[in-house]
Amino acid sequence: MMTEMRLKALLVTMVLWMCVFAKAIRGADNICTFCSCTTVTGKSVVETFVNVNCSRKNIEIPPSGALWPSKTLSMDLSFNSINVINVLENNNFLKYLNLSSNNISLIEYQAFNELPALQKLCLKNNSLGDLHQDIFKMLNNLETLDLSFNKLKSLPEYIFKEQKKLTYLTLAGNPFRNIPSDLLRPLKYLEYLDLSLTGNYFLTPGLFHELTWLKVVKLTKNEFQDVPTVALRSAEELEEIYLDENPITELNLKSFTGLQKIRIISLSNMPVLGYVDELTFSKLRHLEFLNLHSNPQLEVIHALAFKGILDPKSNQMRLNNVNLRNNSLNTLYEDALPWCKLETLDLRDNPWNCDCKLKWIKNCNMKEELKDLLLCHAPENLRSNVIMTVPEDQFICHSKESHWREMHNRIVRSIIIGIICVISFILVFASLTYFKRDKIMEWWLAKRRGSGAVYYVKAKSFPEDI
Repeated sequence: MMTEMRLKALLVTMVLWMCVFAKAIRGADNICTFCSCTTVTGKSVVETFVNVNCSRKNIEIPPSGALWPSKTLSMDLSFNSINVINVLENNNFLKYLNLSSNNISLIEYQAFNELPALQKLCLKNNSLGDLHQDIFKMLNNLETLDLSFNKLKSLPEYIFKEQKKLTYLTLAGNPFRNIPSDLLRPLKYLEYLDLSLTGNYFLTPGLFHELTWLKVVKLTKNEFQDVPTVALRSAEELEEIYLDENPITELNLKSFTGLQKIRIISLSNMPVLGYVDELTFSKLRHLEFLNLHSNPQLEVIHALAFKGILDPKSNQMRLNNVNLRNNSLNTLYEDALPWCKLETLDLRDNPWNCDCKLKWIKNCNMKEELKDLLLCHAPENLRSNVIMTVPEDQFICHSKESHWREMHNRIVRSIIIGIICVISFILVFASLTYFKRDKIMEWWLAKRRGSGAVYYVKAKSFPEDI
């Protein structure tokens, strides 16, 4: 009984609170009575602006513009229950609008027309299935747009026609599969593009041709079986490429040809990547960071994979960080790179074969935290030993010549043993034959008598014997 009364009281309190909250939204003079507001100073000490945080307030309809502070600089409406965005009221100061993690499925095509100063718009983690061609038409100052993790299968070809200042665009987590060749063409100043988890397996050649400022492209968690080199090459200023978690089986000379300005390459968690061929990173003389970790099938990096990466004039390279952790590598050729001169080299969690070809690792001055899991997997007598603690004289190689010599010796030994066995058998047989010759002769003669011989019986000479 007491529990029911408490429950009823709690429900009444909640209803009253929701009524008060709703009334506050509709009738308050300022949104800051139910949202968090912070004041920031503009370029002039006298000029002040307000950042409004209405995140996680269970709001279903965006608050009326009449409730906003006159100089609202940013508005955070994330993690609410908004389904529809109608036309937002005029605000000439708003630069950042966050509508992420709601359940927005519809945005009126004129919704943002009265926000001319808007520079950053976040619409990620919603339920948007399509967008009108003119939805961003009046956002001429937009610099950052996040449409990630919605349900967009396509976008109108000229939806970004007026976004001349856009530098950051993410379309990740939408089932696009194919990007129209003209979609990105108006974004002359785009620097960052994220197309991760879009189901892409092909990029149109020349897709980035007009994007002369494009520096970063993320293509992780897609269906690429080869590096889309031709399309990437059309971005002449490209510096960073992320291709993690794609079903690429091999990297070779064609993979990065023409991408001379690349500084960062990330190729981690590739389920079927098994081989890095010769000249794969050839002439990537601006490469600074190579992330090639957690590829369970990667067993071989060719000895000449990095040939040509050194600047021929200075004999120096920019590559300073290489992460090869958690692959299936058993050896790493010493001459492939000046490994020990790298600022960071992570070789942990590989099944290393600690023979003479890997002895060079002991001379590398690695960071302490990168040594602990640097273990030998073979030979058997060194298994699970920390490589840095293994004495140098234990790093032993068996050359091919000695291998074949050992096999030859084994064969010769087998033949000799076989001959000895045969000779021994012959000698034993001959000895037995010699020492038992009389019995053998008797046996032979008896054998002959029992086969076709005539037997004579002596006749009885006396009558009494009859």
